Amino acid sequence: KDSGFDVTFNPETGKVTIADCAIQGWGLKGNIKNAEGNDDQWSSTFPMTLQDGIWVSEELEFLWDGTSTWGFKLCLYGNWDAGDIGVASGTTPQKGVAMTAVDKLVEGSNSNINFNGTGVVKFDPTAMTITIE
Repeated sequence: KDSGFDVTFNPETGKVTIADCAIQGWGLKGNIKNAEGNDDQWSSTFPMTLQDGIWVSEELEFLWDGTSTWGFKLCLYGNWDAGDIGVASGTTPQKGVAMTAVDKLVEGSNSNINFNGTGVVKFDPTAMTITIE
């Protein structure tokens, strides 16, 4: 996975996904800015690193405007077709409180994580939880 492509097969849907492996695993997309001032606005992916089975982001600033539904989500390998993680509709994120993660490819729908402030996002794929710390 250092370069090239990753091919995955989802036995539930029968779908084969070919993804560019520039992003090595889960990452964040959305209304986000990092410490260097890079602003994503859904056009790129902020990569996460795997630490003891938990995917962890760098410290980021989340720019949700308080009214829209455009917060942020997690995607796999920078590709929505490989993995699209959000939360259940109506979830109100709070720092330090784990939220149930919802995989759109499995559940059929999910919602953006509408959060304003700074923090580190942790995604536990085993427990299917997302926490902002």
